[in-house]
Amino acid sequence: MLRSSSLPSALMNFVAHPELVPPAAAQRMVSSYGRATAYEATSLAMRSSRLTGAEAITVPVTVAWGERDRLVRPALLPAPLARSLVLTDCGHVPMWDAPDLVADVLLEGSSRSV
Repeated sequence: MLRSSSLPSALMNFVAHPELVPPAAAQRMVSSYGRATAYEATSLAMRSSRLTGAEAITVPVTVAWGERDRLVRPALLPAPLARSLVLTDCGHVPMWDAPDLVADVLLEGSSRSV
């Protein structure tokens, strides 16, 4: 079990502002990543694969990326109804870094029409 004082540094790859993550959630996140036996394989697959079939998307799609994400990099979706956003000062889990911004993106995206 990690000491609570070591949690912020353990979260730096996942969130831009680890101090905003409640200690119990931080402990679960770090513990889950630590027990994930397929983490390396999943990370490699995620980084080496590309989205295919985007031209067939017929509904509005928003993909948001954290500006400070250390795990994946932003990509443009080659689909006419798709948009990519970079969330300023957010990491891989922007819901902890900027919950209000994420809520705004979800609400705006869900209100877009075809």
